[in-house]
Amino acid sequence: MANSRRQGILSAIGALMIGVFSSPAWAQENKPADQASGPTNFVYVRYGSASVTWLVYQRSLKPVFGSPVLTIGAAPDPHGPYREYFAGLGLNLNRATYGIMPTVLFASTTDGSHLEFWASPWIETKNWSLNSFMGAYQPLSDRGFEQSFIDPLTLTRKLNSRVAVGASYLMIYTVDVGVRQGVGPAFQVYVPKGLVIADWFVGPGKSPNEFRVTLQFSF
Repeated sequence: MANSRRQGILSAIGALMIGVFSSPAWAQENKPADQASGPTNFVYVRYGSASVTWLVYQRSLKPVFGSPVLTIGAAPDPHGPYREYFAGLGLNLNRATYGIMPTVLFASTTDGSHLEFWASPWIETKNWSLNSFMGAYQPLSDRGFEQSFIDPLTLTRKLNSRVAVGASYLMIYTVDVGVRQGVGPAFQVYVPKGLVIADWFVGPGKSPNEFRVTLQFSF
């Protein structure tokens, strides 16, 4: 039962990634095929009232499409004893208006060592934006637990050049815990070289409600 559920979730993740990738480019301007969109350094910080805190630094080794991306970071739980430290390598597959950054990482956690797979597909138009952070954990020892997640999937519409509003959805499946889900409003403020995001997730059943604040910067 657990394996079939996990396979179904991974299939859904794959279908979502294919859907984002196969969507048309929505903006009016496209960069040349050998040029990546945007900067080469990325900083991601996220605090949640019912989840781990994410601290991530990514560096694209060259500012071109297909270049390697180094990722390092930590995910401590301010609400409990869990700690996670990770490092890995991915690919910068970002264009001007859409893209994805697949990454493979090794993680040392409180529950043992894991191999992690991340993907961050996104696509945008002049006013609309769809983006997601998704992946899976595969334990490398008997102490770890398999996990799959879409955390989150966010659709927003710009109200003006500085503010966007929309909705976010999250799904986290862990073998020992089961499925956690949540959905709720998303509020985004564009700042120089970055983005400030506030999400409020309401979970059905035993899934907890959660407020999150995320900071994203690139340079």
